[in-house]
Amino acid sequence: MQTNHPEITVIVATYNQECTIARTIDSILEQKCAVPYEILIADDCSTDRTSQICHNYSELYPQLIRHIRRDHNLGLVPNYITSIQEANGRFIADCAGDDFWICPSKLQQQYDILSKNSKISLVHTAWQYFNPSKNTTSPSQTLSGKYSNYFCKETCGKDLIVPIVAHKVKPLIHLCTAMYRRDIVIKAINTYPDLFRSPWLTCEDIQITTVLAACGNIAYLPEITLNYTVTPNTASNQQLPQTAFSFYYGIILLTKLLQKTYSIPYNDLDSFYRSSIQHLAKLMFNAREPKLRYKTKELISLCNTTISAPTKLYLAASTNRVLWNTTWQLKQLVKRLKKWH
Repeated sequence: MQTNHPEITVIVATYNQECTIARTIDSILEQKCAVPYEILIADDCSTDRTSQICHNYSELYPQLIRHIRRDHNLGLVPNYITSIQEANGRFIADCAGDDFWICPSKLQQQYDILSKNSKISLVHTAWQYFNPSKNTTSPSQTLSGKYSNYFCKETCGKDLIVPIVAHKVKPLIHLCTAMYRRDIVIKAINTYPDLFRSPWLTCEDIQITTVLAACGNIAYLPEITLNYTVTPNTASNQQLPQTAFSFYYGIILLTKLLQKTYSIPYNDLDSFYRSSIQHLAKLMFNAREPKLRYKTKELISLCNTTISAPTKLYLAASTNRVLWNTTWQLKQLVKRLKKWH
């Protein structure tokens, strides 16, 4: 439904996604929603045809689509956070510019829950992976066993803070499946600016879902509503070790800040810190960048965790340039030998 006074704002944060952005917008336009909503396309100064495609859609649907093209590239997190502040709806949903919704009643179902129960701060749903090269889908996670209690019809949000921050399920709440209360996040942005405005941030979903869990109950719908596209360029799936290092470095720093903000006991996060720093050390070793070694050791000190044996080996092997290059080359040789056999 088109209106100048929307109840819902659907944020589409995009940058250089000319091949997928139309599919994303079309999937939102297919929503069967009785309440007014708007689509806010936050175009982060794209350099390909993305801007033109988004502009064309805004011309076709002027009462429904707002296309905001940034004057300069803000980056993923600032672009998204600024979009929340620019939104007109009291509820926020979003769909990334390379993903797409597959349930036409998604918005209506979630709106019905939020509008009828003021105790609920966020509603999320099931989702699945989408492989564009093969045009196939696969399940996102198994909602059984010890994690099944995280996916109930309604859960006390405070019970989910530690599972979210400790990354018990990755992700426990996929923000592109969610609808949430804008006023809670706006208040959090003003109260905890470091969680949303720090220049080192590499994601926006963990802190948003955490503050929403801290302020209300979390509802869950088992219906799959999202195809989440995974490619080598996905932020958490970068092939270049330097790029992946920066992403996970930001995640660990954010986790530390959330731990402090919400007074989470260290024991609840020790396992996450150990495994994450081990992964970071591996990326550092493969990148062969001395400055990344320094940042790894800095994080170990900051997190005050006991490092694993593999982490110790990565650090020892990168003590000096000659040793580092030699061990890296040996590792590549072992990989090739394994392939031959």
